[in-house]
Amino acid sequence: MASRRLPHRDADWSDLVPGAIAVGLGVGVVQVVAVCMLGPYALSRSTKTYGALGLTEAVPLGLSALGRLLVGAAEINATLWERERTRRETT
Repeated sequence: MASRRLPHRDADWSDLVPGAIAVGLGVGVVQVVAVCMLGPYALSRSTKTYGALGLTEAVPLGLSALGRLLVGAAEINATLWERERTRRETT
């Protein structure tokens, strides 16, 4: 839904599918990493040592990963849309 409001408004919904797939898979990977790696290892050690400040180390890491994922998906959509538009104009 957010991609429909972004710069290439004349893009069809099917042009946004590659980015949506990338976001879906990426969020799944970030969730698995957070649950399987950060939870048992990093957070348990850091909260014992640093208390609540240990948690603040993991939250920005996850938000940064999600932010990069969303920007990457927008780049994928824009690149593929531009290639398709150029291909249509040359034929």
